[in-house]
Amino acid sequence: MSSSILGGVRRLASSGLAVAVAATVGAGVAFAQIPGTNGVISACYTKSTGTIRVIDAGAACKSSESPLSWNQTGVQGPAGPAGTTGPQGPAGPGATTYVLQQTDVIGFGKVVQVACHDGDTATGGGFVAPDGVRVLQSHPTGPNSMWLVQYEDPANGGATVITYVVCLALA
Repeated sequence: MSSSILGGVRRLASSGLAVAVAATVGAGVAFAQIPGTNGVISACYTKSTGTIRVIDAGAACKSSESPLSWNQTGVQGPAGPAGTTGPQGPAGPGATTYVLQQTDVIGFGKVVQVACHDGDTATGGGFVAPDGVRVLQSHPTGPNSMWLVQYEDPANGGATVITYVVCLALA
C-alpha cells in the first residue's frame, strides 16, 4: 500500500474516533440532572472573575470556586387581596313558603296529617300540644307533601292540638 493511502486511512480513523468521542460526551450532557430530582439547581461561583457555572446535581466545584444552590420553585407567597364582588346572578325560579295548620280535638289517640297544596313540598312541620299529651311521631309523609303527627292523650280528656306543615311552592 502506498503511504498516501495509509495516511488517508489514518485520517479517517482519527475522524471516526473524534466523532465517537463527541457523541459520547453529548450523550452524557443529555443525561445531566439540572435541576436535580429535588428541584435544586447547583452551580459554582468564581469570585475573581464573577463566573457562575451550572453543574450537574451531585457534582463538586473546583477548589477555586464556591458552591451555590437555589430552588427551581420558590416558596409560596402570601395570599393576594380579595377580588371585587362579581355581578349578581340571574334570578332563580321563584319560590314561596307558607304554613298550613289544623286544629283537632283528640280522644285517647289520633294521627293527624296536614297536606300542602297539590304539587308543593313539605319542608318542615310540627305541633302544639298541652301538657300530658304525648307525641309518638312527627315527620313528613306521603310523597313529601304532608306532615304527620301521632298524638296520645292518656287522660282521654279530649285535648286540643294544633298540627302544622311548612310548604314550599315553586313558581
